[in-house]
Amino acid sequence: MLKNLLLLLFCLFSFSAIHADDDDFAWKLEGGTLTISGTRMPDYTSFSDVRWYDNCYEIDKVVITDGVTNIGAWAFGCCDYVTSAIIPNSVTSIGDYAFFGCNYLGYDITIPNSVTSIGDFAFGDCRHLGVYTIVTIPSSVTSIGEYAFHHCSGLTSITIPNSLTNIGKGAFEGCTGITSITVEKGNTKYDSRDNCNAIIETSSNKLILGCKNTVIPNSVTSIGERAFEGCSGLTSVTIPNSVTSIGERAFYNCSGLTSVTIPNSVTSIGLGAFLGCSGLTSIEIPNSVTSIGGYAFDDCSGLTSIIIPNSVTSIGDRAFSSCKALSSITFKGSTPPTFGKDVFKNVDNSIPVYVPANSVEAYKNTLAGYGFSNIKEFTSISLNDNSNAYTRNTQIDDADVSYTRDFSKYWEPLYIPFSLKYEDWKDDFEIAYINAVHQYDTNDDGDIDKTVLEFVKIKSGSTYPNTPYIIRAKEKGKKTLYAENVTLYESDVNQIKCSTTAQEFIFTGNYKKVSTMDLMAYYTNKYTMHLGDINYINLITGVGAYRWYMEIKDRDSVYGINNNNTAKEISIKVVGEETTGIANIQHKSPDTQIYDLNGRKVNENNLKPGMYVKNGRKFVVR
Repeated sequence: MLKNLLLLLFCLFSFSAIHADDDDFAWKLEGGTLTISGTRMPDYTSFSDVRWYDNCYEIDKVVITDGVTNIGAWAFGCCDYVTSAIIPNSVTSIGDYAFFGCNYLGYDITIPNSVTSIGDFAFGDCRHLGVYTIVTIPSSVTSIGEYAFHHCSGLTSITIPNSLTNIGKGAFEGCTGITSITVEKGNTKYDSRDNCNAIIETSSNKLILGCKNTVIPNSVTSIGERAFEGCSGLTSVTIPNSVTSIGERAFYNCSGLTSVTIPNSVTSIGLGAFLGCSGLTSIEIPNSVTSIGGYAFDDCSGLTSIIIPNSVTSIGDRAFSSCKALSSITFKGSTPPTFGKDVFKNVDNSIPVYVPANSVEAYKNTLAGYGFSNIKEFTSISLNDNSNAYTRNTQIDDADVSYTRDFSKYWEPLYIPFSLKYEDWKDDFEIAYINAVHQYDTNDDGDIDKTVLEFVKIKSGSTYPNTPYIIRAKEKGKKTLYAENVTLYESDVNQIKCSTTAQEFIFTGNYKKVSTMDLMAYYTNKYTMHLGDINYINLITGVGAYRWYMEIKDRDSVYGINNNNTAKEISIKVVGEETTGIANIQHKSPDTQIYDLNGRKVNENNLKPGMYVKNGRKFVVR
């Protein structure tokens, strides 16, 4: 209301005389249009020093005449009602705060090809910039100042020309509408490699600006200061294991962020890195991190649990302040880290705090100022192939569990009593689940002569405890699978069954080594995996602990192991890969070409009306 009243008064008493402030510069305000003429505009120290300050609410259009070489600092800053600006090709620089706060600017504005520099906050808070017309950074620009396009939420795309060699801090901070970022080829300072929708400083491999569609390339080594600040449309981000540091306020106020994966390569998390990320419910801080900066997770109001690895030696001021949804905190180090001020301010101090054995008193003393009283030891259990058989008949909650074994380069069976998150294994392993069993009559002679066990790689989510999987280490050797704050379930023989027309396949897990003699029985057909192959049990020396074996049963007991509906060649197939394992060949029996729907062989010369199967296909006899 006050602005409208002022505007009315200015309109009543405005005049259109030309004001020649000096030999190089003149201005005229007429009918809401401010016209600038001359050669060079002066730089002002603030908007209140600008000559047309008292008439600012009248201005809705700015026209700069040809011949003017620059737009001075604060020239049109805070002119709330300016909607368009005509800038001639004679202008080479746009000064600091030149259009700052021109909230409605955007109906008509073009930055000409003559401009080489755009100053600090030049278009800051121009929230409609880019809404009505596309704003392009011309190929003449070599420098963009700090916060130059700060909170220009109307911008949807950015193209960085190959001429640009300097982008100031926070240049596009708070531009929440951006979905596309491209750096032109030939730029010697920046790139947007792998179509990543980000700006990367080429020499340092630092990502300095991202958007909600950014995919961080594997070659990036650091996330820069304020790189994603205010990017509320960002819902999840995977940080590759090439990254070693996350800069200050890198994800500040990314309120839509619900999932973030921090790899083991990261050693430092900067000041306020995830401050205000209210959508985060949990975060995995890897063992590589040695320091957590002040305010790093301040006001992450959705965060329900925190696990601080034993590598962390210091936690900065207010790092977890106002994380009001926290239900548990776990410290892995036997010695408490050093704390800054108010690390857990406004956090419920009745929640459990889990610490290593024999460290309860040390943590009680360190956390005394926060009033935490429910401090208790967590359980840590290590499993390996050489340990005694796993026979636990009760489950343990909130445990740290690890499983170690020597892995080959091949797919191997896996059966463990705890779950794993995708983040727990994705860097070092591949894991796949049993999806189906397929049988083929490849030469159309009535025999099942090829059986394929189909597995599917897991790309997200978690595995289940006491469940058969296959696993492959990305590098051979002794490797360990870790899981933190999980439930260690009681030992349980859990079977997965897959059926075909002729046979039933049963995958059974075990927690102790099982000898060949224990597994062999009359009319049984047992296999396990060995060096990527499916092998008949009597060809190997038993089955190791934390693995599974497969039993093939005929659905009609009349047929034994040498009959022609028994698998003769077995292989595994992981979806997305070629066949990876080949089984032993069994004896082949005389051909019978036709089966009923129960998998029984029938005489093709005496078929009664009904449905039958030949070569894996159904047909009807009427």
